[in-house]
Amino acid sequence: MINKILTLNIGHIKKAQQILYGNARKTPLVKSFYLTSKTGGEI
Repeated sequence: MINKILTLNIGHIKKAQQILYGNARKTPLVKSFYLTSKTGGEI
């Protein structure tokens, strides 16, 4: 049961990230944040 909830949450988070990153690519500030998060926080 807990695993099922966890997978659902991960699915929602992934979808939210895709939407956020899709919108983020349009703004430079969030774009740099997106790139930073992609590289694991290292610039």
